[in-house]
Order: sequence, then C-alpha cells, then structure tokens
Amino acid sequence: MKKSNPIALAPIGVFLVLYLGLGVLFEYVLKIPMGFYNIPIVVAFLAAILVACTQNKEKSFDEKLGIIEKEYSIVVDNRIREDVSAMCNLSQGIREKGRAEGEEKFILNMHRKGYTLEQIAECAEKTIEEVEAVIKKREPVLA
Repeated sequence: MKKSNPIALAPIGVFLVLYLGLGVLFEYVLKIPMGFYNIPIVVAFLAAILVACTQNKEKSFDEKLGIIEKEYSIVVDNRIREDVSAMCNLSQGIREKGRAEGEEKFILNMHRKGYTLEQIAECAEKTIEEVEAVIKKREPVLA
C-alpha cells in the first residue's frame, strides 16, 4: 500500500488560505461590503494550480494541464494556460536569480580569502572573465 503524503494537499490549502483569508480581510478588516464577492477567484485558483504544478517534476507543464482538463472537467483555455505559464516562469526567474546571487557570493568570498582567479573559476565552473566581471561589479570604488 502506498503511503499518503500530506504535502499533496498543499494546493487546496493555498486556495483556501487565499480565498478565505482575502475574504475575511476584505469583509471584516477593510470593511468592504460583500468582501467575498470582490475576490477574483481565478487568482486563488491559479495560485493553487501553480503549487500543484511544482509538486511533480516528472510531468511536463502541458501534461499537467491536460490532467486538470480530463480528470476534473475544468476547461483550460489559452488565457489560463498563459496565466499559469507566466506564474511558472516567474517562479523559475526567482529561482534563477537566487542561484545567481549565491554564485556571486561564493565567488566574492573566495576572492576575499585570497584564492586566485583560476582557482575561483575552476571551483565555480565559470570562465576567468566571468569571475573577473563578478569581482569588478562588487568591489567598492574608492573616491
């Protein structure tokens, strides 16, 4: 018997937190009449889909949207595909930026500790020119 994974419920949690949380915020905190009706439910739904899509790395984006259409009878039109794709690309961009910042920090730390450019380039799997560019970009300029 396959063991259940509570992380699989994360998309439902994201949807409920966004929808109910914003509804309570609008209705009771911001005192907006009919607060729950002012929430774009599509936003909460797309956020939940994004979480669901990031959970399984084995299937492609299109395969996942196909499953949503077939299994749950939800029409995934081009607008939804574009919105979900944009959200996925945004998370990918954030991930790549974090990776780049980590590489820069690694290179700068090695430089401060006195490693040669060749050693840094080898460890960081970068060219010497790339290492020099990172170091020049981050060194303080004396006035």
